[in-house]
Amino acid sequence: MLTIDMHGHFVARELLKSEEHTDPWRFELRKREDGALYLTREGDTVPLLHEAIDLPRIVTTLDFLRIDMMALSVIPPQMGYRLEHDEALSLSRVANDAIADAAATYPQRFVGLGNLPLQNIEASMNELRRIMALPGMKGVQLGSNVDGVYLGDDRFRPLWAAVQKADAVVFVHPVNLIGADRLRPYFLANTVGNPVETARGIADIVFSGLLDEFPGLKICLAHGGGVVASLLGRWDHGYEVRPQHAERISRPPSEYARMLYYDTITHSPEALRFLGSQVGFDHIVIGTDYPFDMGPADPVGFVEGLEGLSDHTKRQIAGGTAARLLGLS
Repeated sequence: MLTIDMHGHFVARELLKSEEHTDPWRFELRKREDGALYLTREGDTVPLLHEAIDLPRIVTTLDFLRIDMMALSVIPPQMGYRLEHDEALSLSRVANDAIADAAATYPQRFVGLGNLPLQNIEASMNELRRIMALPGMKGVQLGSNVDGVYLGDDRFRPLWAAVQKADAVVFVHPVNLIGADRLRPYFLANTVGNPVETARGIADIVFSGLLDEFPGLKICLAHGGGVVASLLGRWDHGYEVRPQHAERISRPPSEYARMLYYDTITHSPEALRFLGSQVGFDHIVIGTDYPFDMGPADPVGFVEGLEGLSDHTKRQIAGGTAARLLGLS
């Protein structure tokens, strides 16, 4: 069966620190004594479980993981939302050209999801138009918020209009985590912060009325939507009893949640089956979180081993739904 990863990252060498480029926002690529690669910047360390730069070696790893195609995006720390506008646009252009080049070099293995300088809406709209004219580019990756402003905010409406017009796929990844100051111990920023931040981002997309205004949007959320599947019943109850929940929407929140798409990174068959029962298995796609260690070790086997699902449903999760979203089928 065709397998497509909607949640795969790529480290563009052009964005790394070098003798020519010494900007403080750039990461340095280093190798441990055991040969493992990692990125470092001002004390921050980003371990890379798999090769993230050399395209032929990435393809070899994809073969090992049984992934036919990957939608490439930058790693979240390289989105650049805290940069000045000119720097953010330059970063996005360099990253997008690198991703487009990867998709052009390996058209059977990669499609591209570009980066936008979201702190500048006009520049983002211009870059979106440029991205979608490049071969192999199918959409963009957006962070869940920009300096605490979430994607349902009215300031982003012109960009969403442009996204819908371009028929671009949007992959949303958690960044700038809510409650981050309380999540420092025990790696909780990832294991608690990412799922909660993802749900917070979904809440903004749902409750802001964004999907009423732009029902044609194709938005996919990382990490199985975080904790959202467990919240939908509570959201629907709030919609019935609290007027704040219904200020900008005309239907129960769970109906909007079923208009979105979600990757498989739940780390539990039970959690994924529950997610499917809430949003529909036809709205779930494979995610690997490549090249990081918080992705599944066997993403295709995880889908194949799901009990109670038909072979057709498994094929759709593995690649059929993603192929439709990306315009590959």
